[in-house]
Amino acid sequence: LEPTPDGQQVAVATVSDTPTSRTLRGLWLGQRPGGSSRVLMSRAEVRTPPAEPGPMIDPRTSGEPVVEYLAFTPDGSRLLFGYKGIVTVIDPSGKEPAREFSSKARKIAVSGDRVFGIDTGTLYDLGTGEPVADPFTVGTLIKGGFIKGKPVLWAASDDGVLHFWDSRSGTALLTFYSLPGNHFFALMPDGQYDTNLGPDTDQMRWLMSDMPWQSLGAQTFMRDYYEPRLYEKLLDCTAADNCAEALKPVPVLAGLNRVLPVVE
Repeated sequence: LEPTPDGQQVAVATVSDTPTSRTLRGLWLGQRPGGSSRVLMSRAEVRTPPAEPGPMIDPRTSGEPVVEYLAFTPDGSRLLFGYKGIVTVIDPSGKEPAREFSSKARKIAVSGDRVFGIDTGTLYDLGTGEPVADPFTVGTLIKGGFIKGKPVLWAASDDGVLHFWDSRSGTALLTFYSLPGNHFFALMPDGQYDTNLGPDTDQMRWLMSDMPWQSLGAQTFMRDYYEPRLYEKLLDCTAADNCAEALKPVPVLAGLNRVLPVVE
């Protein structure tokens, strides 16, 4: 079951099995109680019958694929459902024919023009079904979605870290770490960061690729890379497509002086 975004209708998918067939019995848009329903799509598959009669097959426990998800776009103009590695995109109005594309995802999030396979870390163009970028490799993702009104995609990994990407291109925007004591550390790929930790905190330190055996204090790059309200600024400038102007240019991290003065 999946309600429409306005809550006025509901999409329903059922699967039934017999020894000789499997049927996606109906996918329809049910009106409010007392209203009519109509079938949007029906699909039947032939099965090889068993050599001997057996008990009735329960698709919930048989280990065979079932309908994995139903999801509407935010405006309700498209309905997606996943079955056996195929995403079917349906126009509930019936004006356009259904179309399909391949995806191994079993959990998805949908925006107006993008589909995010949460468990596979893959971002698709809803119109073409083609991947927008290479799969994200940031660990096991367990939740995800799109930020309303912004071209930004978020996902949470199983280690508690939040990741943000530009949903138009799949470009990484920000990684957000929640720390004990209601603290946080947010980091952009170019090194700009925001945090509510103090400059002498021991909850984070920097590691440089040319000196991986020596960690540096949190305040080492504060002058050049600390950016207050980074998350808010990044969302706004990504939507306005002007981050180069909204965020200060930063020097090359490897070329900065890493030696802090000794205070006695």
